[in-house]
Amino acid sequence: RFDEVYQGIDWGYIHPFVFIKCCYDDEAKKLYVWDEVHQSRMSLQASMDAVREKQVYGDIIADSANPQSIGEFWDNGFSIFPANKTPGSRDFGYRWLQSLNEIVIDPVRCPNTLHEFLTMEYLKDKDGKYINDYPKICDDGVDAIRYAMERAMPYGIK
Repeated sequence: RFDEVYQGIDWGYIHPFVFIKCCYDDEAKKLYVWDEVHQSRMSLQASMDAVREKQVYGDIIADSANPQSIGEFWDNGFSIFPANKTPGSRDFGYRWLQSLNEIVIDPVRCPNTLHEFLTMEYLKDKDGKYINDYPKICDDGVDAIRYAMERAMPYGIK
């Protein structure tokens, strides 16, 4: 049992649509990711149906790049709000995730998100040296988690 459930959406069609459910233990700095919808080529209606099947608990924070989809979800009974994407928020969110003591991802319920976390690494320059930047591919689950956890991060909306 978790005290508070955090939920996030990263919109996609060619890239996958991702809905994430997670919880956070602030004292232990431990994040639990325990449910996902992760699928490409889903219609908006199919996305809503899939999220509804996951038994939504409270607010969903979604990628603000798609206000029309947020509006459609809202009109269909979801309590959904746009993520606070400000300059530097992606980098801040990644650094916040890196600062946690532990991230526990259910391998059965969240295999796609687990794969993203296990394979993501910094980008490399032309000489093969790591640079302080993150890839913008295969990061959909990570982004959905960043949106979900926005209110728990120091800069988040409280």
